[in-house]
Amino acid sequence: MKSAFRVACVGNMNNNSFVLARLLRRRGIDADCLRFPNEPGHFDPLCDTFDETELRFVRTLPWGDASDVFKFSPAELRKDLEDYDFVIGNGLTPAFFARMGRQLDIFSPYGSDLYETPFHSFWRHPRGYFVSRLQRQGIRAARLVHAETEYYNMGPSLKRIGPRGKILSIGLAAIDEDQYDPSAISKQYSKSKFYPQFKSIRDSSHLMIYHQARHLWKNPEDGVTFKGTDRLLLGFAEFLRRHPESKATLVTFEYGQEVDESKKLISELGIDDSVVWMPLMDRKELMVGLSLCDIGTGEFHTSCLGAGVIFETLALAKPLMHYRVDSDFAHAYPTLYPILNASSPEDIHRHLSDYWKNPEPFKEIGRQGRNWLIKELNDRVIDAYIDQMNRVQQQQVG
Repeated sequence: MKSAFRVACVGNMNNNSFVLARLLRRRGIDADCLRFPNEPGHFDPLCDTFDETELRFVRTLPWGDASDVFKFSPAELRKDLEDYDFVIGNGLTPAFFARMGRQLDIFSPYGSDLYETPFHSFWRHPRGYFVSRLQRQGIRAARLVHAETEYYNMGPSLKRIGPRGKILSIGLAAIDEDQYDPSAISKQYSKSKFYPQFKSIRDSSHLMIYHQARHLWKNPEDGVTFKGTDRLLLGFAEFLRRHPESKATLVTFEYGQEVDESKKLISELGIDDSVVWMPLMDRKELMVGLSLCDIGTGEFHTSCLGAGVIFETLALAKPLMHYRVDSDFAHAYPTLYPILNASSPEDIHRHLSDYWKNPEPFKEIGRQGRNWLIKELNDRVIDAYIDQMNRVQQQQVG
């Protein structure tokens, strides 16, 4: 690949493009992260790195919101990306590319940009309908769509849209494994605002369990948002009842629509003294706390292989307690990372009890999870992207 070949990673929802740009740059690719101006503040790249020099390849586009699709002319949109030979985008990137008349090289959706945004009806969303139609056109024209088709409604949505390009059906490279290397993250403790609190919890707990997923278990918006938080709390309470000597602590966060409901359940279960609530915080701070824990947790209702909470836990080589139906994903991967598979309070209590009796096998589960993240996900994704870049470059030369 020519050294002057430049890549733009557009749209930084979940910090996905900042992660991607870093992974590509480590492979020698000149990649930039281009943010949309309307993205939530906690997806500022500074929230995902302790090294501010990494912000040198980050900039913010003047457009990105649905209202900008027709506010900016095609010529203005093209000009902002004219320095890039190859573009990987999420969010409304396909709609902007359809508007500017340029083919998107890779569409790498984070979720609703694939299963919701392209399907707004004129009657329910008269303004959004035309943006929605452009989103479908942009996805259909993309050279490659990278979406795990077994995740929630991704597969059916792709069938409705009918993309003409290739489909890469594996998870996203959603976390920088070098940034959160378990053997090196302690070097960042001195930069962490919350490290003293996390260290205090660690020092006072024989068993530290970490739960950074949303609290949503009573009134889910849809199937994918149902986290099953209550099952974790019920299982943890039973473990405490049977093992009062464990000095176990569950660390969780003020995150999700049903935090108050979880607090009420915790009080009813009588486990308030064993649960520590932390405020919302940047990913880099979350990872400091996670690095000190014994067990990381995901969700316990919907089978899922890849999400931010899962990859965060794998990156730090922590054993993951989570629900997954292996047959849903076996076709896409030669192997799956090991987990403490749980979908009920009984499963959760059993895993915690087993860990309490003998933690050593569980540490190996964590190590295997990190190895899987690097080899079977991040490396595979970057290899596939570079292969696509080479194809595009050959077409340009030819």
